[in-house]
Amino acid sequence: MHDAKELAVAGEAPPPEPRRTIRERLADVAERRTTPASWLSGLGRQWPLIVVLVVVGAGLLVVAGDDFVLGCLIVAAGLGVAAILRGVLPDRSIGLLCVRNRGLDVFLLTALSVATVVATLIVPPPT
Repeated sequence: MHDAKELAVAGEAPPPEPRRTIRERLADVAERRTTPASWLSGLGRQWPLIVVLVVVGAGLLVVAGDDFVLGCLIVAAGLGVAAILRGVLPDRSIGLLCVRNRGLDVFLLTALSVATVVATLIVPPPT
């Protein structure tokens, strides 16, 4: 029996792989299940998103604590941090902040940050 490399050198197509049953595919998925250590390392690779979520969450807590303007400015700062991180970090290390291409992501995050600042300064705080 020839292996795939020998067939590729000879110019022949390798034989198709046999169809796998659902049970075999589910067994493969079960073998690849994440352990707590792999889950935490995967979470560590998402540090840019975690930083942005912490800043935005802090802003929302400040808004909930009755300081509307300061809280909204913190949320806008979080969006600005997201735009800076997306613009500076390479695609392989930005994690889930990478949604579209770099230019569009930076543009949209910057526009949201500026729009949040403008809305915060225009809209009167609740009484």
